[in-house]
Amino acid sequence: MSKQQQWQRVSELFDAVLAMPAAQRSAYLQAQQGTESEEVLAEVQALILEADQIAEEDTAAELLRTGGAQQVQVFQPLQPDATLGNWRVLRLLGRGGMGEVYEVARTGDYQQHAALKLVFLNAAAAVVRFHAERMILAKLEHPGIARILDGGTTEDHRPYMVMELIQGQPIHQYCDAHGLKLEARLRLFLQVCAAVSHAHQKLVVHRDIKPSNILVTTAGDAKLLDFGIAKLLGEQVDEATRTQSVLTPIYASPEQLANQPISTASDVYSLGVVLFQLLAGRTPVDSGTSSIPKVIEQVLDGRAPLASRVAASHADAPVESGLLAGDLDAILERCLRRDAVARYGSVDALADDLRAFLEYRPVLARQGGRGYRAGRFLRRYAWQAAAVLLVTGTLIAGLITTQLAAARTQAALEREQQATQQAEAALQQARIASAAQLRRAADEESLRAAFARILGRAYEKVPGSAELLAFMQASQQEAIDALDERPADSAAVLLALAQVHVQSGRPNPVIDALTPLLDHAQIDERSRAHAHALIGSANIQLNRLEEGIPHLERAVTYFDQQPDGQIDGVLHFSLLASAKRDPALRKEAVRRLQAAIARERQKPNPRLRSLGFMLSEVGFNQYRLNELAAAEASTEQAIAAYRAASGPSAAQLVYVMHNLAAIQKRLGKDEAALDVRREAIALTETLQGRSLQLANAKRSLGVGLVNAGRTDEALQLFDDVDALIDEFGGRDTTLYFLNLNGRVRALAQQGRFDEAVALASRGIAEAEATLPGELATIGSGYYELANTYAQAAQPEKALTVLEQSDQVFSGLGELKAQAMARNNKLREQLTTSEAEKP
Repeated sequence: MSKQQQWQRVSELFDAVLAMPAAQRSAYLQAQQGTESEEVLAEVQALILEADQIAEEDTAAELLRTGGAQQVQVFQPLQPDATLGNWRVLRLLGRGGMGEVYEVARTGDYQQHAALKLVFLNAAAAVVRFHAERMILAKLEHPGIARILDGGTTEDHRPYMVMELIQGQPIHQYCDAHGLKLEARLRLFLQVCAAVSHAHQKLVVHRDIKPSNILVTTAGDAKLLDFGIAKLLGEQVDEATRTQSVLTPIYASPEQLANQPISTASDVYSLGVVLFQLLAGRTPVDSGTSSIPKVIEQVLDGRAPLASRVAASHADAPVESGLLAGDLDAILERCLRRDAVARYGSVDALADDLRAFLEYRPVLARQGGRGYRAGRFLRRYAWQAAAVLLVTGTLIAGLITTQLAAARTQAALEREQQATQQAEAALQQARIASAAQLRRAADEESLRAAFARILGRAYEKVPGSAELLAFMQASQQEAIDALDERPADSAAVLLALAQVHVQSGRPNPVIDALTPLLDHAQIDERSRAHAHALIGSANIQLNRLEEGIPHLERAVTYFDQQPDGQIDGVLHFSLLASAKRDPALRKEAVRRLQAAIARERQKPNPRLRSLGFMLSEVGFNQYRLNELAAAEASTEQAIAAYRAASGPSAAQLVYVMHNLAAIQKRLGKDEAALDVRREAIALTETLQGRSLQLANAKRSLGVGLVNAGRTDEALQLFDDVDALIDEFGGRDTTLYFLNLNGRVRALAQQGRFDEAVALASRGIAEAEATLPGELATIGSGYYELANTYAQAAQPEKALTVLEQSDQVFSGLGELKAQAMARNNKLREQLTTSEAEKP
């Protein structure tokens, strides 16, 4: 059978099955197994699933799927007065990605308040991480580190630990509130150094040192908190020390942002940032709205400003700039070097230099000449030196003439020695710069990924922000303009920006930015392959499958040939299979993905985000192959892997949850699907706050409630969504019109036909004006209007509007059949009911 004949048979069988009640379809298809080929039946099953999904959900969620590794059960928070072991719960102090912290009091005669940390996910990886933190804290016994007091397991088998409750202020706020001068700030900071040094001696790297994790009590004692992402160092620094957490970029070391191996030098860098803030009143990287480009500039170029200059630039600096110039500038510069080996060799070495400064001794960071050392000596022994000078003054005057020639000779020798030292210092700097340049070439992809992560988080926080979008647009144009002059750097920036655009559902800028890379002679093949992959993804988001598929094929061909490109090749192949809608390719994608997942799980420190994404792709392909039970299991594992990874973004988890809800709906688990959507809302609100992502999560639940006939609840949710859309300026997005369509459907179900017709008509007019190229959105608006007329028993009007919807959908190319499935089904119902009339 030719492809054309096969598709003709698929089309005929699809139309026949679609007309049947949903409960009869599976049995009918099974009955055709003897007469139809496996390829035909698989394609029909895929088309039926896609048609049903269009009726229930928008197609945008499919294009942004992500996900990750074990089944998860979410538990309810502890209630006040609940008891765990010897502790009674008082109140919730905070909640993070995998756990909650409560204030508790010891029961019985012994009075003590403490902090109880509890895992609230029943995920194996989360529990393992929790036990690791408990083990780390048990190793640390230092007055500057919050102690572990107790531990145990709840009745539902969740581990908890009880820690010393620290009541105080973050160190920078404490210093400012108490008006501490330079010396007092340094001595308080030395307490922190002692705590970090103790952890390093126990082979523990903290990895998240920042002011909010350093509290100062009312007694003036500094306490180091939160070893939740700390790592135990083995005999060497390897993959096990890489950070997987969501970092605060302005305090993270360059190697952390680039996802490179870390060591105790990473904590030295973070301590340097904290000290810089304590002394200059600002961080080396601006923590305001322009933090993103400055963080990336620090990572790429390794340049930190002088603390004295930063202090001089604003009137509210806590320490005078003149006191920071010289020694303290040099100490901070050494802490903040991009090259980890060029920093202080240990926290103790940093502390020694700070003590040397306080005691007027030469600091190691400056390695000054005789004049510098003499100056520090005189500052240290000021009165003794003054007395000696007074007594010997007359003797010196008598020796001036006879010593003049010797002094000149000595000065010449000193100048020569100084020149030699300067030359040696310049040579050392050249060596460091050369090593950094070599590492930069090796780290280019990691840095690009870091850039994309940081921008992506910023975009999720303020999606549609005019300032952020303007920065991205300006950066994109600058990179394009510099492409001939700096091809490697420009390509890295363009690829990072494109990745953010794809993940944010903005495909058009991707194509504009990356097309120049495809034929540029100075762009390396790996960057060109990444460009093909992103351009292919962007075209698929725009429903231009014929244009997107060749780009994906080029990317798959390249990465399949690279020894380190297995995951990239597998993921691009999965997207290619989805674009081609080929059941055989989907099965091959599942096989490849499962093999890659097995390899990743065998690693000593598997990348949970990669596992999550691959598992979500497995689940998505299984769903399209109608392997619903397997799809549900894979998607639940995907969600669990993302949650076990540190700091998942709301977008990553919520899109996978939407997929899980769709699968459960197909399995007849309606209430479970609604619960998943509610959980998606709670997660989005926790991780993201008020945002367009929260609006989409609420809209998805609203659609599920409409399908369940609970229209009053749905309309309340749609009101919430509209408020969020207005708050974040999202009326020119597909989300606004999807929410409007959901409201139309709910109003029609309630019999409020005039309101539904008016709203649907308004939505069509607005969509045609603001999103003229979004044919799927406009056509769906016409469908909702036709469906409203059908429910209002006005079949003639419904059929007329359906023809308008057909005309819009006819421009969708290969997606036309799936988009028109609802139209054909509604048309058949209308014509059947008309024929049955007497």
